[in-house]
Amino acid sequence: VPWSTPVSCPLGTRLVAAVASICAISSLYHVGQVVYDAFFAVYVARPPFNLATSQIGGLLSCSACLSFFVSTMVFHRTQRRIGITATSVLGLCLIGTCLASVGHASTLPALVACMSCYAVGVPLFTPTIPILLLQCVPAKRRGAVMGLDSFVNSVSRVLAPLLLGVVFETGGAVAAFTSASLAVFVAAAIT
Repeated sequence: VPWSTPVSCPLGTRLVAAVASICAISSLYHVGQVVYDAFFAVYVARPPFNLATSQIGGLLSCSACLSFFVSTMVFHRTQRRIGITATSVLGLCLIGTCLASVGHASTLPALVACMSCYAVGVPLFTPTIPILLLQCVPAKRRGAVMGLDSFVNSVSRVLAPLLLGVVFETGGAVAAFTSASLAVFVAAAIT
């Protein structure tokens, strides 16, 4: 199957455009994801929250339960109702909203609201990438594309925490989380 083959895909009519879009979207999502994973606990352990390790663990456990509920009870219904592309955009926008606002949260309820956006957004977005791959990439090219996507995501997972860790330490939490949110919102715009 030539790379210039037309495809039926919500991300482009050419295979190369579809693959580039999928790789860019998932890579930019991973910038946000690794920043949240790497710096959220550090952020809430500092003032104004000063949360203890057990409190952080409790919040993250509640967030995981909400994500599980959305994954099992909400994703399929949402995808069926609004389509795979809109579900992807919705998930990315919720994640981006969390990242843009978490650094500005100054109360525990505001923090929980940010965490909830993230906990709902992640299970709405993450299943969309393999579904888009199945829709956009011919069966004989899927292995190569999945490998390329994994490679690009690995680079994002390595570089984002390093670069945004410097931003976190020099510019503060707001700058790091806002930078990550911009990456996620760009992913939503590509979608």
